[in-house]
Amino acid sequence: MNDEKLKKIEELEKTLHYFIKPDMDIDKKIKILSNSYWRAHNAGYCDHMAWQRMAGVDDEQVEQHDLDCKYKWDVESLLELLTELKNEKFEELWQKASDLFDKDNEAGFKAWLELCESGCAHAAHSVGWCYHCGNGVEKDDEKAEEYYKLAINGGYAASYNGLYWTYVESGKPEEENFHYLYEGASLGSASCYETLSCLCDDGKIHGGNKKVAAYFATRAYEIDKKCGEVLALYYLNGKFFPRVYPYAKYCLENSTFTRADFEELGAEFPEYWDDIEPIEPVYPDFGLTLGTCDGSVDPDELFSKAQELMFSETPDREAAKPYVLEAAKAGSSQAMYYTYILDIDGWQEFLVRGADEYGDLDCIELLAALFSEQATYRIGNPFLNEAIKYWNRRKKLHGNIPVSEANKEAFEIYNRGLDRVFGRMPRKVDPETNAVLLRTDGSPHRWLLREDKGGF
Repeated sequence: MNDEKLKKIEELEKTLHYFIKPDMDIDKKIKILSNSYWRAHNAGYCDHMAWQRMAGVDDEQVEQHDLDCKYKWDVESLLELLTELKNEKFEELWQKASDLFDKDNEAGFKAWLELCESGCAHAAHSVGWCYHCGNGVEKDDEKAEEYYKLAINGGYAASYNGLYWTYVESGKPEEENFHYLYEGASLGSASCYETLSCLCDDGKIHGGNKKVAAYFATRAYEIDKKCGEVLALYYLNGKFFPRVYPYAKYCLENSTFTRADFEELGAEFPEYWDDIEPIEPVYPDFGLTLGTCDGSVDPDELFSKAQELMFSETPDREAAKPYVLEAAKAGSSQAMYYTYILDIDGWQEFLVRGADEYGDLDCIELLAALFSEQATYRIGNPFLNEAIKYWNRRKKLHGNIPVSEANKEAFEIYNRGLDRVFGRMPRKVDPETNAVLLRTDGSPHRWLLREDKGGF
């Protein structure tokens, strides 16, 4: 905890000297403050005290309630800070036990058990996990359930995931236990979101809607960057999201899985994987919550119907258009690209969305080509600026993939145009990237970034 928060604790404890004393241990302080918080915020209790005051009662209980109400916001602030401080101390002790567990499972289990008895919810989860898996102690599902529930009562939401797997592996029907995962996810458990993503991907919940599954995977990753395995699989295999290998590599940076582990799960790695620079993923706002997933349109299902119509023995592009449009609106980047192919109104906005929000190669390259063909190759031309933006984005996300035959001419036009525009401009090399920086307007502060070699 930083010095600013520690100073705030000291100031609040002085303000609340009516409630707590400096020599009290942190557990006692938290208990007293929790009771005060309850008294000040419980409507029934407050009504009772109000009637006592109206009846002329002026005893210690009424006086205490007056203090509870007067200082209730200070009590709430101090309670939050002391709880955070206690959890930080617990986490330090938990990590020591975890390090010990890595060396000696049995000794680590005993350390977690001792810490659990002190009230550490994370340690209770770890004890439950040990019983669940039989690590450091004999496997015991009843004990696992007991300690997972103890952790949940202590506010450790990830134990809902452990409880789910304990029940399922002991033979209880999966569908009877899904609610544990939703409960944990609603409390911010990344592991619960990951499990929900896998279940949805397998078609066990939400009709197998890949958009919903991808939403769960991104929520897990947002909550805990260590939970990037499932999201990485989406970018590696092109499930809902397009294949964007730099995003996948970034998600795997903190993963405990090896490449072999992922290949066993069906992940496909390109030959140039080792040369890829990881980039933090950018993904769309899904517009979903846990409560609205069931009503979400499945964009892949819509686009599949469109493909059947477009590529049947007797193609019907007009009949396919409504499905493509709805699939694009629902979030299919493939459908966004096909709004251009089918000349659907609004295709420009869909292409930009597919390129910027999803990193879709087809959308990025098509936009780059279209802007290149429309550009006037002069400094400051808006079409040229957009062409530069999307060719650079293509190189950043998909630089190892050759430009498609359909867009090679546009790419050549673009490169020739840049040579004409910037060929005689003063050059400056960025020492970090070895890129050539070219002035765009005579100002020493505005530079256009271009790779020295050009091309892809």
